[in-house]
Amino acid sequence: MVGLSLNPSDPSISSVFASMNMFGKNVYTYNNTKSSYEKVTEVEPKVGYWIFSFGSNRIIYEGTIVTS
Repeated sequence: MVGLSLNPSDPSISSVFASMNMFGKNVYTYNNTKSSYEKVTEVEPKVGYWIFSFGSNRIIYEGTIVTS
């Protein structure tokens, strides 16, 4: 599970997780209303995401500080 501490300049999965060796490039979040996991195409700060990666990785992306 990962979360972002910045508002990404480009919130697309391919941009934010470009530095990672991920299996399938799929990213999921949990929807409490529907009680199910959902595949996402863009990410935002303050949300938890599930990814499947090979080994340890660093998420390297550009963004702005979250103010609220």
